[in-house]
Amino acid sequence: MRRVLYINMLIMALLVSAVPAAYTTPPASAEWTLAVFMNADNDLDEFGPKDQFEMAEVGSNEYINIITLLDTARGPAYIDRIDKGKITRLKDLGEIDMGDYRQLIKFAEFVKANYPARKYIFTIWNHGSGWKKEGAQAAYRGISYDDSSGSHITNEQLGIAVSRISEILGQRIDILNMDACLMQMAEVNFVLMGHVDYVVASQENEPGGGAPYDTILKSLTNRMSPAEAAKLWVKSFVESYTENEYQSGDYATQSAIDLSRFASLLRAMDGLAKALVAERNVEPLKEALLEVQSFAYPENIDLLHLVQLLKAKMPKSAAVQAASENLEKVFHEVVIANANTGGGLKDANGLAVYFPYDFEVEEAYRETAFAKKTLWLRMIDSIAAKDKVNTVVSDIKEGELDSLKESAEKSETDKNNPFYRALISELNFLAYTEGSVPDSVKEEFGRLFKQIKHNLLQAN
Repeated sequence: MRRVLYINMLIMALLVSAVPAAYTTPPASAEWTLAVFMNADNDLDEFGPKDQFEMAEVGSNEYINIITLLDTARGPAYIDRIDKGKITRLKDLGEIDMGDYRQLIKFAEFVKANYPARKYIFTIWNHGSGWKKEGAQAAYRGISYDDSSGSHITNEQLGIAVSRISEILGQRIDILNMDACLMQMAEVNFVLMGHVDYVVASQENEPGGGAPYDTILKSLTNRMSPAEAAKLWVKSFVESYTENEYQSGDYATQSAIDLSRFASLLRAMDGLAKALVAERNVEPLKEALLEVQSFAYPENIDLLHLVQLLKAKMPKSAAVQAASENLEKVFHEVVIANANTGGGLKDANGLAVYFPYDFEVEEAYRETAFAKKTLWLRMIDSIAAKDKVNTVVSDIKEGELDSLKESAEKSETDKNNPFYRALISELNFLAYTEGSVPDSVKEEFGRLFKQIKHNLLQAN
């Protein structure tokens, strides 16, 4: 996800200097501090120094401190101050685990003690995986994957880290940037609420270039508000993939989220969840999920695009229409900047959320704070039950009882599954509606129906 720079590395290598003698004396507060937690202890090893050199195109000045913690695969970790045309080494940390969230907290302690500012931008520079690490058997959200230790910062640990950092700073982090893939999701932002003002990240995989630090820093001014800086970051990021000759052709997304308003978005999402649960017919939703903008993991979908599709496909549902319109309104208040390179990402509107087309939820997702504290997971489970019931009912009407037999067998051990309560309701309707069950399977249907009811009564 890193930017490949056309920089004379031999010349730039000469610009790394030793720690200055006055280092231990904390300077007066600047307007900005950009603190970049650069985990290159993986296949990004060669790109960390290149991004430092990109920052050195501008460097620290009277109103901004640029401080990096860089760990590479070939050597120890260092804390550096990035000056114009020069990288000043501040501290040798030795070998550390960049997948340990406590290292991020320690970095924040160093930054606060030595480079205080009125406004802080913290960047986590590394691979990101949305909420799932590619190739892993278990699903989990994470960032900052350290190949030496095999560890990473989980989504829940990220929440712990930013909470502690905001305490250290004595204020919320003004901007949290994740220069990593797939991190601009509702599930990630959920754990950041209350500790961060603005989140800048990508819905999709980031291209090899990552963030254009030189362009961003050249435009960042001391009078700029955090909201303006977040918008600048988004604009500069995507433009770097449409204007720069060596970057052209890469696909990119970037957006900025106002977390002070995120709770209102969660309430609007719960409203949509309730409306969808009340719908009997799940086919329009399934159609929408087939068409919705998705990302590297197809179950990561664009929230606003889903809402727009539901409005179009469910015009007769007053509840879905009202909930969708409310969510759409709040969405535009929360996503303060969004940009993409078009093409296959033209419907990327700035915030992704997990919603698998087959409604099969991975078990680790159920343990996330977002899944436990919002209605989103319960909505997916409810729709999954309805969809499965619809399949069984459709088979029965065709004279096929295999799916009903399977349900009856599983009801002995899976009695508390909400699917069975929904199924009983539909089977009751079929049993007392003339012509719904073909004569050829009526007797067997009755037996299986009684078996399911018996098993459910046993559960109670």
